[in-house]
Amino acid sequence: MPRDHFVARTYLKHFADPSGVLHGYRKPDGFAFPASPRDVCAEWDDDLNPEFLPNDPALLGRLRKLFEPNWNRAVSGLQQGTPSDEERLILAGYMANLMNCTPTAKRIFVTMHNYQVKRYLSFAKKMKEKHGGLPDLPVEAIEMMERGEISFATHPDFVKAMATRNLLDIAWTMYHQDWDVIENDTDLPFLTSDNPVPVLALGLTDLLIRFLPVTPRLCLSVMYHRETEDLGESVSTKQPSLGTIRRVGTTRASHLELKFITL
Repeated sequence: MPRDHFVARTYLKHFADPSGVLHGYRKPDGFAFPASPRDVCAEWDDDLNPEFLPNDPALLGRLRKLFEPNWNRAVSGLQQGTPSDEERLILAGYMANLMNCTPTAKRIFVTMHNYQVKRYLSFAKKMKEKHGGLPDLPVEAIEMMERGEISFATHPDFVKAMATRNLLDIAWTMYHQDWDVIENDTDLPFLTSDNPVPVLALGLTDLLIRFLPVTPRLCLSVMYHRETEDLGESVSTKQPSLGTIRRVGTTRASHLELKFITL
């Protein structure tokens, strides 16, 4: 029963002080505490999913091993200038993991899946009433659900399995987006967390921006505007990224706004 880090120590060490200690705090009450990267952001057998990935229960662990061991090299490339396509894919791959395979991501996906299933069942009942068909639809159970007499719950490892199967596609999509590398020269360092990739929706548009603090002085900002189906079928650094990389600065005021968004 290995203690697997859903946020890798390789990543967390960039946020430690010179002695290797992280200075954490609890969001609910602001309680501050010191911690070692090896002692936080870990769960027992987090990389295994035998119930919902029976043919490949260790798939998530193998995917993480494609990116985690090369993280420092990719961060170094980002710090020195424009990363190579290989380094860019490493950054995209591990960012995809941090977006989709943390305990908080599972809780969010479970809530979303429960909502979608409930909406689908209610819609299917209405279509049956209007048009007939669907003889096996459990209408009585759906009505009980709508009255709040029964409920259902999605297993967290089910949504995690779905995310794991799609992880390379998500990484490939991120690899081809436009990136801003936000350089922080203010007195306020970037923070990270046990769910370090927040999202910002731009008003009424369909554009989404994902943020990932890479170090206290660097943050990736990835804007989604290219769809997966437009990017080819194979994940390979032999296909150059279609995205641009732009380096931008931040002021103390805009940094405070960014911190508000990411928290």
